[in-house]
Amino acid sequence: MPHSEIHKKKRNKNYMVLGLIILFIALIWAITMVRIKSADASVCTNFSEDRVAHQQASEEMMQKWLDDYNAQEEERRLKKEQTDQDRLAHKNAGDQRKQSWEDEWRSKAEQRAREAAEREAQKVAHQETLDARKLKWWDDYRNKCKIEQ
Repeated sequence: MPHSEIHKKKRNKNYMVLGLIILFIALIWAITMVRIKSADASVCTNFSEDRVAHQQASEEMMQKWLDDYNAQEEERRLKKEQTDQDRLAHKNAGDQRKQSWEDEWRSKAEQRAREAAEREAQKVAHQETLDARKLKWWDDYRNKCKIEQ
């Protein structure tokens, strides 16, 4: 497409818009730099004083915390001893429950074993009785057959 007069006018207009955009960006950049410089000056003058005050406050707070911590040392020791005693009592109670459960289980197991042995003896005795009756019946039957012959 050939370049005409309208292209030249639009090109000049586009360059002007580009220049305005660059000028706006430069203005924003310049304002930012001025604000940064003024902020640095105000912060630097108060920074060292604020830092020292903050450091002193931190050290005072730390010392107060350490004093409180050391003042409560006896109370912490007593609580720890009580906690240890409670843990030991709980463990011993658990061991006693386990021992009593094992004793109870052992006695019940022995009783079940005795009952099983008794049942087995009864089964054997019953089987012997049945076998003896069977033999007696056969003997009676043979005797009866011999008598009839």
